[in-house]
Amino acid sequence: MAETRRPDSQEAVILEIVRYIVAHPEAKDTIEGVMRWWLPEGLPERRREDVEAGLAVLVARGFIVERVIATARKIYCANKERIAEMSAAVDHE
Repeated sequence: MAETRRPDSQEAVILEIVRYIVAHPEAKDTIEGVMRWWLPEGLPERRREDVEAGLAVLVARGFIVERVIATARKIYCANKERIAEMSAAVDHE
């Protein structure tokens, strides 16, 4: 039987990533680092697929910058031009 994903799990991941990046605008990390350091341990649904999808949404919106390093691994960091906008969004939650 296929596992079903809670509809709000991606949104929870996105919110936690935005909270982290607002608090740590200099942060840069791989998907593994994002999962380990940027998300709280108690966050349910910390599946890699949800984190990748959440990062993709934030990249598409221009909040997160995705860079590919020499090893072809992706590194994620804040778009510093949009920190204030992200901060305002987090403050409303």
